[in-house]
Amino acid sequence: GKKTVFLALLGLVLIILFFYRSEIRHFSKLMWNRFSTENTMPIILGDSNAFSIANSDLVPCKLVNLAQPGTTTAYVENDLKYLGDPNQRTVFIHIGINDVRYANSPENIATAIKSFAITVLRNHGKPVISLIWPVNNNLPEVVSNKVIADINLELSSFCQNQNIEFFDGALLLTRNGSLNPALSDDGLHLNAAGIKIIAKKYSEILCG
Repeated sequence: GKKTVFLALLGLVLIILFFYRSEIRHFSKLMWNRFSTENTMPIILGDSNAFSIANSDLVPCKLVNLAQPGTTTAYVENDLKYLGDPNQRTVFIHIGINDVRYANSPENIATAIKSFAITVLRNHGKPVISLIWPVNNNLPEVVSNKVIADINLELSSFCQNQNIEFFDGALLLTRNGSLNPALSDDGLHLNAAGIKIIAKKYSEILCG
C-alpha cells in the first residue's frame, strides 16, 4: 500500500544521506561560504592532511574548512567556483599528493595548482600554496618522492616569481628526504605529533 511505498522511499533517502553525508556537508559549506555576509574567514582547500589540521582544536582562529579526504586538483578546481567575492582573505591550498598517487602527470599537477593560485589572487584574496609533503620511503604504494620534489621545485619557483606566499612543510616533517616515521603511522597521513607541528605553522599563516 501507500504506507509501504512511503517507508521504502524514506529508507532509500536515509541510505543516500548516510553514504553521501560528507559530500552533502561539503556542499553546504560551499553554499554558506558563497552567500554568507560573514565570509571573511580564511579558507582551507585540500586533502585529508589539511582537513585533519584545520579540523583540530590547535588552530585558534575561525576558518572555513573545505578540505576533504581523497581530494585531488579536480575537486579543488570545482570548489573555486563557489568562493565569494574579493575580500582579501587568505585561501590556503594544500593539494597534490592524491594526484601523485593516482599517476596524474607532474606537469598537470603543477599547472593546476599554479592556476588555482592565480584564480584566487584575481578573484578572492591572498593565496598561500602548501608544497606537497614527501611520503615515507617505506610506503607500500608506489609514490615517488622524486616526482614530489620536482613538482615542489616548479611551485616554489612560480611563487617566488609571482610574489605568492608558499609553505614548505617538508622542512619540518622529513628525515633524510622521507616523511619522519615518528610523525606518521602509515607513511602518508600525519599522526597527532605531526598535526601538532604543522598546526602551529597553519596558525601563523591563517591567524596572524
